[in-house]
Amino acid sequence: TDPRLPVTGKVAPGAISYQGPITITENSMLEARLFNNGSWSALAEASFSVLQKDTRLRVTEIMYNPVGGDDYEFIELRNLGRDSLNVANLSFVEGIRYTFPPDTPPLAPGEFLVLVRNPELFAERYPEVTISGGYDGSLSNKGESLTLIDAQGEIVVDLIYNDAGGWPISPDGRGDSLVLVDEDGNPSEPTSWRASANVFGSPGAVD
Repeated sequence: TDPRLPVTGKVAPGAISYQGPITITENSMLEARLFNNGSWSALAEASFSVLQKDTRLRVTEIMYNPVGGDDYEFIELRNLGRDSLNVANLSFVEGIRYTFPPDTPPLAPGEFLVLVRNPELFAERYPEVTISGGYDGSLSNKGESLTLIDAQGEIVVDLIYNDAGGWPISPDGRGDSLVLVDEDGNPSEPTSWRASANVFGSPGAVD
């Protein structure tokens, strides 16, 4: 919180005096001021997110060329690890554009996130699915890179999907989605994916 009390300008009771590097163990907003000879500097704010480096966060389903048009696109992510993952402030910067808000709760083990192009139309087709967010841009029907980075610019998820070269054919406009089958394999290899068992895929659930 603001280390300066309003009105009086005194040091707030909860303020922490800087004595050395501060260890941050959870997603945090840091507010700081310099106090020198009785005067305060302007307030500086910075948001920090914590993400385990060797995460088991995966893109597990991609609907890139859905029946009915691009408005029914979606991307599914899942925490395949044993611990909750902080996903706040993670951003897709290639393929689509989306940043998880700072107040996004940790993703529990086994839990899904579903990002969609058009939340309104998606909800009509998949009324039982919880939408985690609506992204900007659209997925290429010919394949492209999908890159998810953390707040420091480190790559968290990076893959290239395609519609040729051994990749499943039916997800390219026939109603199926791409589903990850090799959780620890190279996500840019066609052998790591298959067509969904269900028409329209299974966003937010195991296919």
